[in-house]
Amino acid sequence: MPDQTAPDLGRRGNPPQTAKQPGAPGESPDSTGITLSIDGRTVTVPKGTLLVEAAKLLSIEVPVFCYHHKLNPVGACRLCLVEISPGPPKPQTACTTPVAEGMVVRTNTAGAVAARADILEYELLNHPLDCPVCDKGGECPLQDYTFRHGYPTSRIDAPRLHFEKPIPLSDKIALDRERCVLCYRCTRYYDEIAWEQELTTDQRGVQSYITNQFDRPLQSIFSGNIIDLCPVGALTSRVWRFESRPWDMDHTASVCSKCAVGSTTPRSTRRSACAHRGWVASTRPGTMPWKGCCTTCAARSWASRCARTSPTKRRSC
Repeated sequence: MPDQTAPDLGRRGNPPQTAKQPGAPGESPDSTGITLSIDGRTVTVPKGTLLVEAAKLLSIEVPVFCYHHKLNPVGACRLCLVEISPGPPKPQTACTTPVAEGMVVRTNTAGAVAARADILEYELLNHPLDCPVCDKGGECPLQDYTFRHGYPTSRIDAPRLHFEKPIPLSDKIALDRERCVLCYRCTRYYDEIAWEQELTTDQRGVQSYITNQFDRPLQSIFSGNIIDLCPVGALTSRVWRFESRPWDMDHTASVCSKCAVGSTTPRSTRRSACAHRGWVASTRPGTMPWKGCCTTCAARSWASRCARTSPTKRRSC
């Protein structure tokens, strides 16, 4: 008879995660050293290290949208294309390829440079010119990569695809589908880190878009992290929307004051007011932070602490 034992659903009733790929988050690379060459420079890294991480050790920029060192690699955006030998004579993704002994990687060949420029051109096909008003403007990887790796002039002269905007995913997070490049960082964060099913991808192919699961608003206490994960400003804070620009802020390294973990947390100030990337104490007292605190106490409000702090001390709260 087949085994009738109920499967182990793991934490929060979710199925256990599948085995991670070599070099993926949560899996320690083998201590055995692997020597390879990147753009003529030799580097030795542990077995299982991904090419994009090996390039960082040499301060060689391999542009990425979908890759994040805390998430499993998927190679969705195809922006990290490099040429690898021995191997097929075509650009390959550096974010999904582990290192190998004697591997020769070239990031600056004509084929690799043209491939990355083509990918950026596709990413910008329907992307609106929102940079002057976008909250991500000034700290946007898409801006930086377009300047450093894209074509100098646009060849796009066709009408762009338009969506309704902004779409409220919750009372604190808004989605701009026109800006989205479908890197899937947000959905993968929910699946791999938060272990909750609130964000998904609807439709298929060029019609794909990010949306709420069953059209329900996001409820997770960790939902605010997807704003920081989004590389293009498609996910923005409804509380912080149009409030400030990155160059207006003064940032100070601090630690979370709401738990005993001691997690590092940045504190930001603007015009002598304590801001928390989505909440300005001087204008929105009593608002839930929903992000910025460490994940241990993400659900707890620290508004009362800043409310009791004098304006002269709010800069360091």
